[in-house]
Amino acid sequence: MHTVFSDGTDTVHELFLRSLEAGIKLISITDHDNIDAQATAMNCAQDKDLPYIPAVEISCEGPGTLDLLGYGINLVNSDLLNMLSLITHRRRERNIRLIERMKELGIRISDEETDTLASE
Repeated sequence: MHTVFSDGTDTVHELFLRSLEAGIKLISITDHDNIDAQATAMNCAQDKDLPYIPAVEISCEGPGTLDLLGYGINLVNSDLLNMLSLITHRRRERNIRLIERMKELGIRISDEETDTLASE
């Protein structure tokens, strides 16, 4: 499941409520390339007395598109944190290049839109 920290539409709390309403008995949030929702998710799980597995979906480079799901991750593992930071940095650099190219093509983008897109 993905939250607003990734490409989902629900906050962590909303996702937990929807999951409970659907009768889901175990939850794992696998946001793309970040673990920003994990602390809140673990607190929600504890409050709701619901089993929770910390996880992440990692974008991999290579031919084609491949995402790697990691379940039961160590949220303080320095190798994992460094890798996620690098992925985020590369994505921001790519977004900035795309914005620059769009502007070169005459596509108008407001400063607010530029800031939003560059930070994703």
